[in-house]
Amino acid sequence: MKFGVREICDVVLKAKSAQKIGNKIFYAGEPVVYFDTLKTSSMEGAATTVYAQGGRGNARLMAWEGERTVTFTMEDALISPEGFMILSGAGLIDASVDQPIY
Repeated sequence: MKFGVREICDVVLKAKSAQKIGNKIFYAGEPVVYFDTLKTSSMEGAATTVYAQGGRGNARLMAWEGERTVTFTMEDALISPEGFMILSGAGLIDASVDQPIY
């Protein structure tokens, strides 16, 4: 008997502004890479808190929440050649009859 994990979500990363990757230009809102076989993901939020302390025993008088971060982690079972080129920084190359891409 074998067990498997079903994908949990589909993720599309889109360009926030016009940018060039390799020799292709992606415009704002245009999809850059699709992840359609994600199997795990998590989202964690964190914030730093700074306190004003004083008085007898240095009690905490007031608190401010400072830097906030949200971390989204995803694990993909498969990746396309285009996705690998983008994530590895290799850029995109157009295929031709003389130079096919495998």
